[in-house]
Amino acid sequence: MYDEKGELVGKAPFSPIEKPPFGSDRSGVSLGEKVLDGAKYTLIIVFVTVTMQMVISSIIGLILALFVPGLSAWIRKSFAVFYYIPPIIWVFVFSYPLFTNIELFEGNMIKAVFYQMLVLVIVFLPMLSMYLCEEVRLFLKKDYIVSAKVLGASKWHLIHKHVFPYMKRKLVLLFIQQSSQLMMLLVQMGFFSLIIGGRIESYDSLTDTTKIISLSNEWSGLIGIDRNELWTAPWIILAPVVMFTLSIFVLNMMRDGIDKQIIMENNRGLQYKKTTSKTKVDLPKKQVFIK
Repeated sequence: MYDEKGELVGKAPFSPIEKPPFGSDRSGVSLGEKVLDGAKYTLIIVFVTVTMQMVISSIIGLILALFVPGLSAWIRKSFAVFYYIPPIIWVFVFSYPLFTNIELFEGNMIKAVFYQMLVLVIVFLPMLSMYLCEEVRLFLKKDYIVSAKVLGASKWHLIHKHVFPYMKRKLVLLFIQQSSQLMMLLVQMGFFSLIIGGRIESYDSLTDTTKIISLSNEWSGLIGIDRNELWTAPWIILAPVVMFTLSIFVLNMMRDGIDKQIIMENNRGLQYKKTTSKTKVDLPKKQVFIK
């Protein structure tokens, strides 16, 4: 960086004060531009992955609760291990082909993203399926559902008229919650150098070193390739971390807003029932006619 007189006043990496809002990396590239470029990949990957998780787990949960209820208890015990092992361990294990067969994914961003999204779906699928199965199973024990079964309601009728309206809001809340959890998992993946979208190695002739570059500038990838800068130029790694923090904060605010709306509607329903039950209807008095 040079001043108006052409004198050298600074060199990369520039701090957020010298080059707002996030500074620059060691190549002089603005971190603000990099996180904006990677935002579309991060958000699209998160929302598409969570949508796939919700759709597949909902189908599995309904099948286990309605059509094969006898297998749900056995499957729940079999998948209990997923509750005790952190998801990052499973992601690291399933992502092993990315390290053993780098030539299959290196330079092919679409193929690498699809494979990693599939891994993220598989990691959360058992827990989500068991949770939705348990929710549907408890819902089917309600009195009016039992009465509907006695009256001859089919399983498809129960799904369309009862289960789906009941689970609709729960699925929305679960979608937002899973998006937050997936973003936190992406941060952990970044520290393990599990870069979403693939990576390439670039040779820097000035420093005579080889540097890993993310193909997509996805936020977790920016954390992974610059994690060693935490002690020398911490703003380089803090830029994607701040974007993750803001995204998770917005998702939590959305979830709290929906929770408050549901509580308000439930309270209105209870108040309406109380007022209608306490309302007295004044019947017309019997008139006596005297001739």
